[in-house]
Amino acid sequence: MATREEINEAVKIRYEKMKGEIDASHLHPGDWLRHTKAVDARTGEVFQFGFDDGWEWQYEELTSFRDDRIALRLKARQLGISWLAIGYGLWKVLSTPGTRAICVSINETEAGKLVNRAWDLWQNTPEHLRFGAKVIKPTKGRPTERIEWEFPDGKISSLVAMPSTPKAGHGEVASLVILDEFARHQYAEESWKAFIPVIADGGQIIIVSTANGIGGSFYDLWMNAEERGVTATFLPWTKHPRRDEAWYGRVARALSEHDRAEQYPLTPADAFTGTAGCWFDTDALAKYAEHAPDPKYRFQWATDETGAKATLTKRKDGWIKLWHEPEEDHDYAIALDASTGRGEDYTCFYVIDLTEMKLCAEFHSRVDSDISAEQVHFTGRMYHTARIAIEQGGGYGDAIVVALRDGKKGRPSYPKLYRHAAEDRPDRKPAVAYGFPISSKTRPLIINQAEQAIREMSLPMMPMDLILECKTFVKRPVNPSPAAASSCNDDRVMAFCIALEMYRQFGAHANDKRRKRKRRKWKPSYAWE
Repeated sequence: MATREEINEAVKIRYEKMKGEIDASHLHPGDWLRHTKAVDARTGEVFQFGFDDGWEWQYEELTSFRDDRIALRLKARQLGISWLAIGYGLWKVLSTPGTRAICVSINETEAGKLVNRAWDLWQNTPEHLRFGAKVIKPTKGRPTERIEWEFPDGKISSLVAMPSTPKAGHGEVASLVILDEFARHQYAEESWKAFIPVIADGGQIIIVSTANGIGGSFYDLWMNAEERGVTATFLPWTKHPRRDEAWYGRVARALSEHDRAEQYPLTPADAFTGTAGCWFDTDALAKYAEHAPDPKYRFQWATDETGAKATLTKRKDGWIKLWHEPEEDHDYAIALDASTGRGEDYTCFYVIDLTEMKLCAEFHSRVDSDISAEQVHFTGRMYHTARIAIEQGGGYGDAIVVALRDGKKGRPSYPKLYRHAAEDRPDRKPAVAYGFPISSKTRPLIINQAEQAIREMSLPMMPMDLILECKTFVKRPVNPSPAAASSCNDDRVMAFCIALEMYRQFGAHANDKRRKRKRRKWKPSYAWE
């Protein structure tokens, strides 16, 4: 029989352990969730969040949920992300008394499942990790659409589930909004507009969904995540530690190609499976997607008060993604597709290595023309005074050309702007105006040239966002065709096409003498270079 001293020591150890669990649980949702358990509705098995044995990445996801204002997850099926999201929501309302969380799903049935998942986790939470909360709704039985808790200080927290409707979110107040399977919400656009004001004063939105084809609010958020301030992450089927190629061959391949790619994608390009009428070779795009690299870093140029000097500033949300830094013995060109910065289109430019045909950097943003000119100017100087070709097909490029030429911002006039020479003229006389004209002659040339490069796998790599945009570049019944599908953009595609044209005209091709010539050593012309 244990002595009183032994009992007291055991109680002390247990108290210290519980106190440590409470402290850790207040700080991180993963350290709270690891003490809960629930029943998997598919299998009937009781499961717990262990965050080990291949599931460590789920703990990292919870860290992101805690730290990011808007978190978007494009996912494969059955990775437990919906459980993580609702678990995070439950932790949020319990660890922060007075918090209101809203969970929105496809319909009433699915919304009810979310609130019942939270209920199952709550019912299986140890008493000391309930943070003193007591359920006041429902008064009996299981919840249908909401759970409310009262805390010792009188504050009320609530978790509310609702279906996607035209009114969902309007007039609501919440600290957290969870949009489950958002790609399949019938009123996704209306919900998004409604919930942004809901979280305006420091709240969060978590978006969790499989893809549902090309277009729609979820696709738009994924493609323009940085512009919208969204932290977007893709979670492929390989994140499940119990699934390998043998499992994929046995289970996933039983689905049609379209359903398999959508439900168990390996890349974002697989997930968004809308390829009907795609102008480019979809098999080649899929191969590029398997090896699409992440950028080394992102940056943008910050100028001094004179505008003459710029500093490369690395930023998580920088406008420019960089894959390859300039090499001393290489030549470069920049192709820019212009927009006003005020409409639905974006300004995009690619830096292309004229020695190896590789894309080195990408600018993609919706900014005014003077800012675009500033960014392309200093990027061009960074890449050995790269030749800059600005698309001229609507007048939007004129403002950037003028800003590069006039020297009004403290910068000297950019010395190397492209002027087009019509190749169907014997003299190939350059045009008077600067820029690359998009016309009935040039547009088919550069688009078909890009199609060939993709089909023949001539490019060293393609960025993922460019691949996704290529998948929405389709044949259309009216001119111009091909072009971006309805509600999609083709800024990256057109900048990419012009970049390949710069390589055709000025690149060091395999049978070209320019490949063998020795490049002049680059000499900086600015005092700060």
